[in-house]
Amino acid sequence: MRLDKEERVKIEQLRRQTRDKKQHVRLSVLVMLDEGYTHEVIAVSQGIDSDTVGNYKRKYLQQGLDGYLKDNYVAYQGELSLEQLRAVDQKSAGRLVCNGKSGGRLDMWRI
Repeated sequence: MRLDKEERVKIEQLRRQTRDKKQHVRLSVLVMLDEGYTHEVIAVSQGIDSDTVGNYKRKYLQQGLDGYLKDNYVAYQGELSLEQLRAVDQKSAGRLVCNGKSGGRLDMWRI
């Protein structure tokens, strides 16, 4: 994959300025693809899978730099069903206490 000179300069500038590790990796992948490195070499150097390199390349070619850098990741919130909540309530019999560090998240509660 070859970047035009202006795009390469913009990508390198963004890479120097970002404090976000994921963005830095994504920008580094583009630079390395432009330099002719293989997906496998890029993957090892950036700590990602070689399939991810291919996905990044495809996304950049399809969406351009702005679309490529947009992070649409939404973390799973992990909700319990009503039946599961009742089972937890029944098993705990009111013995749930917060350890004080969780801000009340269920995953930090102990019986």
